[in-house]
Amino acid sequence: MDKQSSPSATQNVFREMLGNIQAGRWSVGAEIPSERMLIDQFGVSRIAVREALSMLRGLGVVDVGHGRRTRVSNVDSETFGQLLPLMLASGGQQTLDQVFEVRLAIESRTAHLAAERHTEDQMRSERGSRWRRTCATAQRAESVMKP
Repeated sequence: MDKQSSPSATQNVFREMLGNIQAGRWSVGAEIPSERMLIDQFGVSRIAVREALSMLRGLGVVDVGHGRRTRVSNVDSETFGQLLPLMLASGGQQTLDQVFEVRLAIESRTAHLAAERHTEDQMRSERGSRWRRTCATAQRAESVMKP
């Protein structure tokens, strides 16, 4: 088997490409570089690039079309809902850590948005103290998540 098409090369390309999407270098709806450009960029075979694209497509992260460039897809709650049970079913501490990281990201963003969008009436209500705690939690979580 060609070293460049080994599972480790495919996994490395997959992680790099997913990292480009997560970091916003490849935004939702944008075309990603051509296969030839990806081969040159990552220094791997066409097989490794195609397998990585197939993995991303399987996750619903990219839309691979025939005769047109691959685009970054919007991962919606339905896609996430299909992936989460699979992650949990695979088990292991790493999966639990990943679920915790996802929850932290979602919950801190939710708390941040709630803090930004609250009304004065909400702050004066009996829920106001919960809103203030939510704001404080969001600020702490965001400070932990910043590199």
